[in-house]
Amino acid sequence: MLRLIPALAVLFFNPISGVDQDSRVMRLRDVNTVYVAELGSSAKARALRQEIIRTLSASKQIRLAAKPELADAVLNVDVKRGSKNTDWTFENFGSHEMKVGTRVVPTAELLFRLHSQQNLTLWAGKFDPEGFSGRDEKQVARNLGNSMSRRFLKAVETDRKKR
Repeated sequence: MLRLIPALAVLFFNPISGVDQDSRVMRLRDVNTVYVAELGSSAKARALRQEIIRTLSASKQIRLAAKPELADAVLNVDVKRGSKNTDWTFENFGSHEMKVGTRVVPTAELLFRLHSQQNLTLWAGKFDPEGFSGRDEKQVARNLGNSMSRRFLKAVETDRKKR
């Protein structure tokens, strides 16, 4: 009996107990619960978040958490703004001849990232919001969210098969 007490003390009072080790998510295949962070306050951002939540919860591969501290990982999005040169045709005033030139146009890229509680990036996906269409901004956001969710779930499935 006296030998059992030190063994139990080590088990229960060790700061790196089995529970803490299990909560360390190091790979995408280890993720069971995800918190989808607020993506913004606009109607488009809310529609995007709702579509991601709807698609992930319907998949049965990932459980959703109500708070970030209850999840294995947090999914968020960053907007990367930039510019690019594009060709365009124009006509000089008084001339009927068409010319080709370049102009600078703004661009935006959405970078979705899944971070573990240890702040490791487990998955990332880039999306060009201009590549999605719909009858209004909310529909575009839903199409984007659906596409992002499907790509994420495919990555989870592929990583879990690697075991």
